[in-house]
Amino acid sequence: MFGLRKVNGNTHSFETTFQNWKEKGEDVALLMPEFSAKWLPIAEESGSWSGWVLLRELFPLISAELAGMALMPETERLIVEWLSLSSTPLNLKYPELKYNRLCVGKVFDGVLSPAQPLIRIWTGELNIWLDKVTVCQYENAPTLDKKSLYWPIHFVIGFSKTCYRTIVDIEVGDVLLISNNFAYAVIYNTKICDLIYPEELKMVDHFEYEEDFETDDFDIKKKRKRD
Repeated sequence: MFGLRKVNGNTHSFETTFQNWKEKGEDVALLMPEFSAKWLPIAEESGSWSGWVLLRELFPLISAELAGMALMPETERLIVEWLSLSSTPLNLKYPELKYNRLCVGKVFDGVLSPAQPLIRIWTGELNIWLDKVTVCQYENAPTLDKKSLYWPIHFVIGFSKTCYRTIVDIEVGDVLLISNNFAYAVIYNTKICDLIYPEELKMVDHFEYEEDFETDDFDIKKKRKRD
């Protein structure tokens, strides 16, 4: 209604978050991860954000001695358990990535093929590749001038049926006779309310010359020329 463009809330938050981080000078990019690796899906428990991390980037967070070690099935299991059981395993300084607890999925080995580019952001510890961000910040949003916001309201005082030829022949001084004086207000194509005329503005049928009045469907009549 009102001719508004439908906006997906999640898409808007995702794009707004990326622009905010980029404007703040964060190490962030919008990319497709076109390389094969072992990925671990993570998400905030309420679903406010979700994404992927590289399994090998988690090693140094657990222990510096693990950095550079080969990824073995048992090692992968320990990493998943560490993320799941720790209260705050990752230090995420961004309000958009606030979490109470992380939910961890199964390790994926290969090339990710998301439907759209991911937000890759460096947190200071590791890169997170985000595919969903539903909470965005608006601290830097410009203040809107309320006077510049308006709806185009049109007032309809009635309607009639006529033919195209009659409309083409309209000249200055011609009179439009309204066959139905049902009045209302519209915004774009949506009716918002009826209009009621005050007593002094009541519309009445009045013809100065009887011959001006006709009973057919043509409602636009030429004014009778006076000498």
